[in-house]
Amino acid sequence: MSLNNSEVLNIIEEDLKDLDGKVVFVKGRYCGGKSKCSGLFYMDGNDNPIIKVAKGVLKEEEWFGVLIHEYAHFIQWRDDTKIWNNYCDYDITYSQILLKPEKYKKELLALMNLELDCEKRAFKIIKNNNLFDYKEYAQNANSILYKYAFLYNYNNWPDDNRKYRKVQKICPVKLLDNVKDYLDIPEDIVVIYS
Repeated sequence: MSLNNSEVLNIIEEDLKDLDGKVVFVKGRYCGGKSKCSGLFYMDGNDNPIIKVAKGVLKEEEWFGVLIHEYAHFIQWRDDTKIWNNYCDYDITYSQILLKPEKYKKELLALMNLELDCEKRAFKIIKNNNLFDYKEYAQNANSILYKYAFLYNYNNWPDDNRKYRKVQKICPVKLLDNVKDYLDIPEDIVVIYS
């Protein structure tokens, strides 16, 4: 069955619709703006929740994984979670952290905790609904979390997609317990991301 017609997609769309939000699919490679991202969760000008996913060149499992990830952020927001509020309390943008990680260490840790919590929620949805290979999703999530750890430790965001793919293949097939585990980056990942 196509993920495009799945019950999970219907649930996500209904959950957003219940709060006057929506899911937007973009045909391009990125969601737009200066950031090269495949997915976003944000509030529009009327404070309605929006999930935007760029299908572009991604395989169905990949863009659906992005959708689930952004939906997990929606759940963090909707449920007014402590981890969501902790990050929002810093009142800082993702871009500000990326540009000056040495200045925003506490904020970066809060972002990493937010992202790890999000990945755990997404992983659970994927596994419990047997959507696709949850182990492969975990490797993907881990490779991104290691990027954040690299940014934290070395003040540099590794953005070479070829390096990311190499790291993805050697990452664990389950999510680590906490952010501190990611900050202790395995040497072979450091070498690739350097």
